Amino acid sequence: MMVHFLLLGALTSASVVALGALRTFISTKTKSTPVMLLFVAAIIGVGLMTLTSQAELLTIIGTSVATIALFKLEGIAMRACILLNSLCWLINNFYLGSIGGTAVEFTFVIINLYSIYKLYSASPKKSTAI
Repeated sequence: MMVHFLLLGALTSASVVALGALRTFISTKTKSTPVMLLFVAAIIGVGLMTLTSQAELLTIIGTSVATIALFKLEGIAMRACILLNSLCWLINNFYLGSIGGTAVEFTFVIINLYSIYKLYSASPKKSTAI
């Protein structure tokens, strides 16, 4: 995806997606708060330095939220944050005219909604009776 965004001239999207890929790998190895904060700072810093359009702010926001989710959350809360990330990237990809990127993110949104639904359905039901 990084090369794809570079070819579209979207340097912020390319930079943020590369950091996001590294972040995802690292988050499987550690849940360290300082490491998480380092990634959030890098995503925001690199993202703002390379910003070429307001739509790319969404990639910075979404990827930062997803970073916190991958390091600190689980279950439905994590997937809700990842869903927000996918929606941010979906809008960005649509704005850039990336048909493939839009299709990928749309697929992620559908899969994430399905996962949230399955997790919610499998959770123990709380009685609303008093």
